[in-house]
Amino acid sequence: MIAGHDDDFSLIVYAQQDGGFQLDVSANPDVYAPDAVERHHRLITRLLGELAEHPDRPIGSLDIVEPEMLTRLIDVWGGAASTFEPVGKATLPERFAAAVASHPDNTAVVCPDDPGTRSLTYRELDVRSNRLARLLIDRGVRRGQLVALAVPRSTDTIVSLLATLKAGAAYLPIDPEYPADRVSYMLGDAKPAAVITAQRDAFARLAVDVPEIGLDDPETEAELAALL
Repeated sequence: MIAGHDDDFSLIVYAQQDGGFQLDVSANPDVYAPDAVERHHRLITRLLGELAEHPDRPIGSLDIVEPEMLTRLIDVWGGAASTFEPVGKATLPERFAAAVASHPDNTAVVCPDDPGTRSLTYRELDVRSNRLARLLIDRGVRRGQLVALAVPRSTDTIVSLLATLKAGAAYLPIDPEYPADRVSYMLGDAKPAAVITAQRDAFARLAVDVPEIGLDDPETEAELAALL
């Protein structure tokens, strides 16, 4: 059932005595067109039906897209998607390099809450991640090793992630807000080749011998600026 008027969009699911369910959707008509509300109602109902029929299957494997929508996604909106190589044939850095070559001045990353850089183009992200990747290699990071990323959500997070992959390493995300004992355990257990932080000596208090690269460290900033 679709009814009511809400500030935005809400739904309520009622269990029924016969084992079925009722789904009530309430939407703001100033925000959602009637056909959009109807489509949401159908898709959510379809998802609940799939969950009821296959309770043990992962959500990602459930068939919740309507056949006509699937056709539109592939044949209409997909456009030239068939011209791209399968994911398994190209690494993320290789795909990113193709994006840089295709549209270098397009915005790649946006982070409104970042007190520093709020956005980066593909070209800017490429330059910054290349410099950091070279610094990681200069600091001893080798292909196949692990680099811990303890950087708050910001454009620096994406730069650090991409740089790690460009250096041939894998990354281990660590929330800087984690308790010290948890961070100490993760670093001690994973034994990364380095840890990238956004604050110099952020983990100096921990009894873990891991080289730290502080992005706000003047020495690190000078090294990055000198790299082309």
